[in-house]
Amino acid sequence: MNTELNLAVIDDDLIYHRVVKRLLQTCNYSGKLFTYKNGREAYEAFSQNSDNPEALPHIILLDINMPVWDGWDFLNEYNKLSLSHKPVIYVVSSTTNPDEIKRATTYSCVRDFVEKPLNAGKIMEMIALQGQR
Repeated sequence: MNTELNLAVIDDDLIYHRVVKRLLQTCNYSGKLFTYKNGREAYEAFSQNSDNPEALPHIILLDINMPVWDGWDFLNEYNKLSLSHKPVIYVVSSTTNPDEIKRATTYSCVRDFVEKPLNAGKIMEMIALQGQR
């Protein structure tokens, strides 16, 4: 497993940030973890570091329901970014709304919709899949 990949969490739940960090430690993950409280914060960070691959994630875990910019706002603007590499996005949400799940998968940058809660096995699978690219 390639644990040198950078990962970003875009979620307004700071406890969830800690949960993901703990899961990554369980997986012996050694890459960078970037955390953002909303889509706008992440978009601005990615935009400012668009030509610095070390400051960009390879995998994004994106929540849907957040203040400021929600996941949909982020996805709509994300495609306009010109990044040194394009991270894959997993929409990770507790929604059970089939329309939202279907909508998430209509974005070409979204690899999959993952229902919360996340577990170590799923994170390891995401890292392994990205490491094969």
